[in-house]
Amino acid sequence: MNMPDERITGAQLMSLMYISRIVPVAIVFPTVAAVEMAQDLWVVSLIGAVLSVPILLPLLFLGLKFPGQTIVQYSQSIMGNIPGKVIGLILVIYWLKIAVDVIYAVGDAYTIAVMPETPILVFIILSAFMGAYAARHGLEVIGRISLIFMILVALVGLLVVILPFESAKLKNLLPVMENGVRPLLKPVGVSLAFYAQFVVIGMVLPYLNKIRDGVRFSGYALLITGILIILFSVTLTVVFGVTAKDLSVPAYSLARMIRVANFFERIEVIVLVSWTLSAAVKLALMLWASSLGLVQIFGIPNHYPLVYPLGIVTVIAGYLLFDNHMEFISMFLRSAPFALLMVVSLIGLLFIVALLRGKLRSPGGI
Repeated sequence: MNMPDERITGAQLMSLMYISRIVPVAIVFPTVAAVEMAQDLWVVSLIGAVLSVPILLPLLFLGLKFPGQTIVQYSQSIMGNIPGKVIGLILVIYWLKIAVDVIYAVGDAYTIAVMPETPILVFIILSAFMGAYAARHGLEVIGRISLIFMILVALVGLLVVILPFESAKLKNLLPVMENGVRPLLKPVGVSLAFYAQFVVIGMVLPYLNKIRDGVRFSGYALLITGILIILFSVTLTVVFGVTAKDLSVPAYSLARMIRVANFFERIEVIVLVSWTLSAAVKLALMLWASSLGLVQIFGIPNHYPLVYPLGIVTVIAGYLLFDNHMEFISMFLRSAPFALLMVVSLIGLLFIVALLRGKLRSPGGI
């Protein structure tokens, strides 16, 4: 199977990472449900951002040492044919599960916040179609639209973080870590589970026009998303206090609190647009990575015909797996530690085996 002739820039890689991480915050933000005390939310976000660095560094190092190969391909180079294919298949299933979560989260948010009478299947199908359509056009298209949408999502994020100042009460930030460190373990794990989704950049790095830009722009993405999520956590806490834990769609609820001089208000429609577009980009990335991973595992000549069938699979799974919002959040919180452990274990295994076999000393990107 020949590699698709596609190239993206470091800035587009950054935008893909930014949108991938910011989507769950913009829609449902499951970390809120995981914390025991809302005052600890910003601390959890800070710890999660810091601890994401050692997860990402080995992945970037492997990508640089195996230039021109995706994580599915160099898994086979490191582990051997069959074990490498198994690792690749696990990652494909993982990316499809992320796609399922994304389309259900979008449909769930719309039915909760905007159109409760509309069947959730309508929003699931529309989301899947947008994502699959973009994925069918390749990584270059996904990268270009992600850079455009990143600007919109960042601006909306800043508005949501800064403008609800009339309802803010700084005393809501206290007390911090009242019950010690132990209650932070679960929500930090949930936060890290989202950062672990960056393993998908192992499929993207070979398509960078300058492979060395991967480290720099990945660092930018971590810094920008980390700061914005921390600021969002602070704003959510100072505005809603302990009731923040009861919000189903925190960003939408926060946007509804914005009132500036009695004329700048009701901007939640902008939030709806931003989360729809950003979710479509993340879904497109996951479907593209899954389809490309399958052809690199099974030797199929072309990955494009697989995109729409995989989109149909995510629609069916999204509709059948979850009955309601609470079940969706509960299932995600239960599966987050497993997903985090799986990703960390796979990256660690590939890195250690490559090191022991001397493959990291071979000529590569650095």
